Amino acid sequence: MMTNKRTNKIKQNREKNKGKKKKKQSPPPLFQKLCGLETLITVERSLGVVGLAGLDRLLAFQIVHTLSATCREFKVQAKPIAAFLEHLQCQALDPEWLPPASSTSSSETAKFYAAVTKKLEPLAHRLGSSLLAVGHAQLLRKSITHALCLRSRLDASHLNSTLQALDASLLTDLMAHYQDPQHKPYPLDDDKKNILPELSKLLDASGLSEPFQTIYIATEPLSGLSVVLLVLFLLAAAKLDFTPSLATLVMMNKNKYNRSKQLPLDGFVLVVGVHTMLKQFHPAYTRQLLAYLSQFISSSLSGLGTVSSSKQLPTEIPRELSNMAWFIDSFCRVAQLPPPTHFLPLDILRALLPSSPSY
Repeated sequence: MMTNKRTNKIKQNREKNKGKKKKKQSPPPLFQKLCGLETLITVERSLGVVGLAGLDRLLAFQIVHTLSATCREFKVQAKPIAAFLEHLQCQALDPEWLPPASSTSSSETAKFYAAVTKKLEPLAHRLGSSLLAVGHAQLLRKSITHALCLRSRLDASHLNSTLQALDASLLTDLMAHYQDPQHKPYPLDDDKKNILPELSKLLDASGLSEPFQTIYIATEPLSGLSVVLLVLFLLAAAKLDFTPSLATLVMMNKNKYNRSKQLPLDGFVLVVGVHTMLKQFHPAYTRQLLAYLSQFISSSLSGLGTVSSSKQLPTEIPRELSNMAWFIDSFCRVAQLPPPTHFLPLDILRALLPSSPSY
């Protein structure tokens, strides 16, 4: 009898559960803050100022390792397509102020960039994954630098002021020497050779260094680097959307609540990583990349005929062009460079930006 009652109850519960509708699970949020102000406060309380300085050096060594490995891998992976990269640099994309050589209309321009993107996409993806890691590490270093600088100003204001004055005076003397070496002697003789290394350590520990302007490694020329970075920006511009609440480009999917299974792209992180990579090379690499980005915008606009006779842009701007303009603006802000007005008019750049321009 007891077993029959239990079986009847089980059957009744099953029938009730069948009648009930399953509740829909709430989708996970698109954006989750992994490291913010609270995290840095916790790290500072647990490690202290000395621990923060050590963490900053650890991140710097990680960036050095990643950049060195990236340069070595790029040399190996670019060898099979070296002729194609040279053709793009010397013929197809030269000169930068004109549309690509093989394109005379909007369809041909789109086909040209699509073919180049398809050819260089594997190399750009591998390069992008490394640059995203570098960008995250650089942003962490920037946050740690702000925390160290605040602590040095509050706890050791005299030391902070002395380091700033010594750094400025040494830089002034060194620049004066290299501008006129005959009349301006070298300020650091044999007895003062150790001043620069010791000063560099103190500046890093006091938060007076600038991670975005740091040269981490000594590099050799990499042929085709600017072209591959152009393809990387083209791939990112097609996948990202501008979010006003975050003031950056993020990967969004309005229909599904999961991001792409490819690279977890973040616009500003990518810009910082690319800038750090180019900072290790001659400034001509940076100029060439800005020229290629501006060439893409100008050729797309001229090919599509978006600039009317009244010199006004249409109401609907293609997302790729708007994102590319945002990349140029953000890159110039991070690199502390003026906008490339010699390649792209400033009014067009301002009109294409999804947010208010920084100049």
